Order: sequence, then structure tokens, then C-alpha cells
Amino acid sequence: GRTRVNTVYEDRLTIMTEPHRRMIKWLENAGYELMEEVPFPPYQADIYLPDCHAVIEVDGPQHGKTADAKRDHHLMLTYNLHVMHVRSEDLTGGQRKDHVLHRVQEFTDYAVQDKHERFEAVKDRMPWL
Repeated sequence: GRTRVNTVYEDRLTIMTEPHRRMIKWLENAGYELMEEVPFPPYQADIYLPDCHAVIEVDGPQHGKTADAKRDHHLMLTYNLHVMHVRSEDLTGGQRKDHVLHRVQEFTDYAVQDKHERFEAVKDRMPWL
């Protein structure tokens, strides 16, 4: 199932791109529970996976490695969130679906191992979840 968290954060309205929609559809069809556009101030996560307290970011051409690394570091330090990045170009062809979902499975298998401890330590910082 999917939960949409409707927020405008940092005065920016998030525009859902086709790669974002495709990633969400692939995840839902694979049975993942997810939430879209979830605030983790001062950032907003593209896709939050509550079952493993982790985030998937769909990176378009506007993403920069330095800014992403800073953001990922903040999300881990403040919210104990593991972050996986998927390039939007990896979501454009059906032939890549199996590869992307295999990477997601490896990521979630890793993230779920200590999910409870990571979430419990920071749940008071996230009253919206």
C-alpha cells in the first residue's frame, strides 16, 4: 500500500516525474509498502519504506554527488535512515526493472536488519510517521 504525505517543503512543490512514478509502480507491484514525499526536515524523501526505515531517492540530472552525500549524511545522523539512490535513466526501460528491483531487495535486506533499533532511537524526531 501507499501513503502520500502532502507537504510543500522549503517552499518547493515536488513535481512527480515519470521515473518517480515508474519506481513507485515497480515497488508497489513487488509488494513494498511505501510513502511518497515524506518530510525529514530540512529535506523531503522521494520514497520512504517504513518496513525497513529507509529511503529511496530517484536522481534526475539535477542531482549532484556532493549535495546528495551531504543530504544522506544528515538523514543518517538525524533520522538513522539508510538511503538508496536510483538514477532516473535506470528507470526508463523495462529491461532494467529486474536489475533495479534486485538492487532494492539487497538494500532492504540490509536495512531491515537493524530497522527496529534505528527507528526506536529517533522516532520522537518524526511525529508525522
